[in-house]
Amino acid sequence: MDDDLNNLIADFGSAGVSQLNQHQVHPRFREFKNENKEKEKQRQRRQDALERQKSAREDFVLKLRGLINSTPKKDTSPGVQRPRPNREFADQFMTSEWLVDIPEDFEEWVMVPCPSARRCLLVASNGVTTAYSKKGFVINQFPSHLPGGNYSQHKNSLTILDCFITERRHRESSSETSKTSENPKRIWVVDLICWNDLSFTESEFDCRQFMLKSRLEENGNLHEQSAKNPYAIVALPWCYCKKEAMTEMMNREFDFELDGVLFYHPKVLYIPGQNAMIGWLEPWMMPEILDVPIPERLQKPENRGENAKDYMARFESVNSQSMYIGGADRYTGRLNIQKDVEMNEQSDKSCALDLSNT
Repeated sequence: MDDDLNNLIADFGSAGVSQLNQHQVHPRFREFKNENKEKEKQRQRRQDALERQKSAREDFVLKLRGLINSTPKKDTSPGVQRPRPNREFADQFMTSEWLVDIPEDFEEWVMVPCPSARRCLLVASNGVTTAYSKKGFVINQFPSHLPGGNYSQHKNSLTILDCFITERRHRESSSETSKTSENPKRIWVVDLICWNDLSFTESEFDCRQFMLKSRLEENGNLHEQSAKNPYAIVALPWCYCKKEAMTEMMNREFDFELDGVLFYHPKVLYIPGQNAMIGWLEPWMMPEILDVPIPERLQKPENRGENAKDYMARFESVNSQSMYIGGADRYTGRLNIQKDVEMNEQSDKSCALDLSNT
């Protein structure tokens, strides 16, 4: 089971929709003199990615089938052992790029605010839940109420989620005061890959979000911390990219420190690799790029006087070997910092692929 799981995650990369090197400078910044040409190239890259994902998803589906049909092995070794870091888990997230050209159908896209926390691949299988970092190392292992996540229920099931995980202190802001409080152990889910042996890799993003919300709501125990569920597991909020909805979202008081915002094409499938159908902005960029107002607490005084596109270009010029790709490889996104902070079983068959009977 462990070998199959390693092979599954390792093969994420081979199914990527984009051939872009994440360490290369964003194509949008190569020719500032011809912005219309660059916008057309961006639109073409998004269309190409939409076409490539139709075939790229098949490899991952086959790997999931093999994993489900395998026989889980119970760990009989004495004591509590932490799994060794596995490089095969590295770089297996579906990642974004700076949102520099706004697509014509942008109001149909989905906006997801993201916390300042570690990105992790959460895998519940064989009675244990494991959080893997972007670099492929084990962040933590623990029981959970996810299918496959503990020995008392559905231990032979498989669940895979794209998440952010934190145990750090965070700031709670209000219009009058700002205070620091202890943040409970929490996992925020940004995307659904597999749930209780049902693969959602052939589902479009907006469908995955609907199914994720319903699955988490069906199991209220996931939202609460307990001995069998030490991390509260909740879905991140989202909205469609209409100005009124985005404005309301940006003015919310989140229970986490806002790091930035991801923008998903509604039809994007979950296939690892950098994807032109996913964009990223830091909060202070929203007024300039999208004409969406933000509260004063999200302003960045150090960025005043510099427009967002110049900042992006300058950032990528300085950080060509640590390109900020929004949420997935959670770099700080500040030019003066170079450090990687890494910081229901009756599913709608049109939205999920049941792997348990294949």
